[in-house]
Amino acid sequence: MPGSFWNQARTAGKIEQIAIGPYNHNLKQHYYDHVSRLPCGLT
Repeated sequence: MPGSFWNQARTAGKIEQIAIGPYNHNLKQHYYDHVSRLPCGLT
């Protein structure tokens, strides 16, 4: 969908994609884990 809000934001440069590292989907250290952090310290 070229006119979607996601694609509009991506085209406008408002979306930043970063690699989140060795996180899992539903296991320990998943990407919604409130304890795990990226190497730079971001949650």
